[in-house]
Amino acid sequence: MKKHLVIRGFLYTIFTVNAIASLYAQNGGKQSLKFSGIDRTVKVSDLRQVPFFLAGKSLYEIGFMNGSFPAQGNETEERGVWSHPIKLLNGFGFVLSENNQYTWALTDATDFESDFYSARFSFSQHHLSVTREDFVAENDKALFVKLNINNDSPTDRTLKLEFSGIVDIRPSWRAETLRNEKDSIYYKNGQIYAFDSSGLLTMGSPINPSAYFIRQDTAALIYDLCLPAESSIEIPFLVTGECSTTSKSVTTLQERYNRLINYHNPEKRKNRRNIHIL
Repeated sequence: MKKHLVIRGFLYTIFTVNAIASLYAQNGGKQSLKFSGIDRTVKVSDLRQVPFFLAGKSLYEIGFMNGSFPAQGNETEERGVWSHPIKLLNGFGFVLSENNQYTWALTDATDFESDFYSARFSFSQHHLSVTREDFVAENDKALFVKLNINNDSPTDRTLKLEFSGIVDIRPSWRAETLRNEKDSIYYKNGQIYAFDSSGLLTMGSPINPSAYFIRQDTAALIYDLCLPAESSIEIPFLVTGECSTTSKSVTTLQERYNRLINYHNPEKRKNRRNIHIL
């Protein structure tokens, strides 16, 4: 009996070690820096643990290299999207699904590449390869996110794409004259809007969503995508917002959104490509 217990304990230990190693490997990846003649790539054991930072003159983003915005245990964490002196979002994300076969959250990037003014995340599952590119405009309060989805299979695919944001409009702890209040969130004309007394934001895409939902502080836009065999689709998204003391109205925000939505990476002349929606 004791011998059997020892064998079982040994097998359980081997199983546990293999499971941990497998989980560890799934979160591993590569981190690359390509900038002004510099090209460096290193292996990273766990991209969930490595933050990144992108900034323009008046808006910045702090996330993690696996494509997520994990909570860090307190209410004043820096993660998310900020338009100083207020936060706009605690984070945002994408989920792909196909005919109820699977639900794939794009938080398992295998590669992260940065050139200081933009960041790219690479994902691969279910015979799909996806690239997400984030870019904060230099002179506009705007975060552009471009998603490129490739159908690597020889069959047509019908997908649903969910783009969601965790709304948290509130002042930084140093902004003593602003108050943090309950956010009002609503949907209009294909976009999500949110505001409180300290600021306002909007987020969306040139493609009209097929559905949307708003649940507490999370707002999502859902898109139906049809990808022919071995084809791809490129979709730009835009998040913009600011402190309400410097904005005249929602109309001002809407005008900025309309001006920028079709111009992903307007100042990035290097390797610039026209956006093409299939």
